[in-house]
Amino acid sequence: MDDVSIKVHVINHYLDTETTAPTLPIAIAHSVPGFSTGVGSSRTVLGVRPYGASGRSFHGYGLVVEIDDHGEGEPFGRYNTRHVDIPEHLEAFDVWEELNDIEGGLRYFAQDKIDDPNFHQGIIDRGVEYVEAVNQVLIYDPKAKIDLDESLEEIFDGADWAPWMRSLPVHAPHVDIQNVEIVEREQETLLLRFEYYFADPSGLSVHNTELEFVDLVRGRWKVRTGRYSALRGLCPAFNGWQLPQVHSDLQRALDDGRVVEKLLAPTST
Repeated sequence: MDDVSIKVHVINHYLDTETTAPTLPIAIAHSVPGFSTGVGSSRTVLGVRPYGASGRSFHGYGLVVEIDDHGEGEPFGRYNTRHVDIPEHLEAFDVWEELNDIEGGLRYFAQDKIDDPNFHQGIIDRGVEYVEAVNQVLIYDPKAKIDLDESLEEIFDGADWAPWMRSLPVHAPHVDIQNVEIVEREQETLLLRFEYYFADPSGLSVHNTELEFVDLVRGRWKVRTGRYSALRGLCPAFNGWQLPQVHSDLQRALDDGRVVEKLLAPTST
């Protein structure tokens, strides 16, 4: 099940770790939580993403990823899942610090500058940044509870926020889950592969295949929804509002017996 082994180092910090996972994007994302105390505190929640157009973000920590040589076999493609291009430059970032900064900027524009036409585009731009920051929190902090509509109403101090956000996918499209398979089995962990379909905000149909873990918890198989969920990896397939629905539907498929066992052959070593 752990086909990819990596070493990850935080640039300008004496922090490094070794991680194994079924795929490289999952391994990279699973390496990041262990750095929280070293760059912040035990309560710091780190996400992972490519550098932005202008380089590392203010709340970001550059990462160096080294992939161990596996010799024979090609573990990256054997699950036949969604392909993720791994960029050269990656950063871990504090999702809550970033959200708080962006929310403060949006609040200032929305409450103090909303009547000044010179700042209207600034409100729209910061609205885009805010929704994405909330999305990152929901992806990387499974305990987060954020009602976007209520938050925007408070930020805009009761004013109508919809005209400033109408170009944003504030509500997530429903994801259709099909063909759920068990492709790896260990004593207390399963690896599921499943197909998914949804229409993106532009109306384009999205169809691909993803992985998720299942753990044996007090005698019952439960889909892993916490920080080490496979779906909380680098460049995730689903946004933070879609994840609870996807996890719920996978659990229902398990409980209803709508899962087929199609174990893959072990990788060569």
